[in-house]
Amino acid sequence: MNLPWTWLCSALGWPFFHGLASAVNPKVDLIMTTRREKGAPHCDHVFSIGEGRLIIP
Repeated sequence: MNLPWTWLCSALGWPFFHGLASAVNPKVDLIMTTRREKGAPHCDHVFSIGEGRLIIP
């Protein structure tokens, strides 16, 4: 569909994965360590128990 990674990740990807994990445990943090929108060949989603935040450095 030729959607840009910047839009796709921030509008669909991160909220979806964070929401899905938060349904299991509301205190799950999602940390993005690598992102396609920054030129990486893949995205890494790291989930950990924390404060329920979405962390995108």
